[in-house]
Amino acid sequence: MRKLLRFLFAGMMTLPFKIMAQDAKERPVQTVFPFLLIAADARSAAMADAGVATSPDSYSAAYNSAKLPYVDAPYGAAISYSPWLSSFASRMNISQMNAYYRLTDKYVLGASF
Repeated sequence: MRKLLRFLFAGMMTLPFKIMAQDAKERPVQTVFPFLLIAADARSAAMADAGVATSPDSYSAAYNSAKLPYVDAPYGAAISYSPWLSSFASRMNISQMNAYYRLTDKYVLGASF
């Protein structure tokens, strides 16, 4: 009898059930600022927004500032401009300015706007 109950319980657990994590009427939350997800520099945008995994450069101040001490040059700057949704508004764009300055071998001052 005990084996039969175990068999029936195991059979009931393997029956297909419709399980939903969310109610069909509710929708997931959409972000208000989707433009914050767009990469400003061309190299990380071409690599599917992998700015963290690229080699250190002046754009490291925006993505991963821990890479800045590994930059070879003593200082650097970068400016990026992307016209975004220019068909909707003439002044809409994504701009980014990055700069760094090496203080010592271990310390680098970086800024990103």
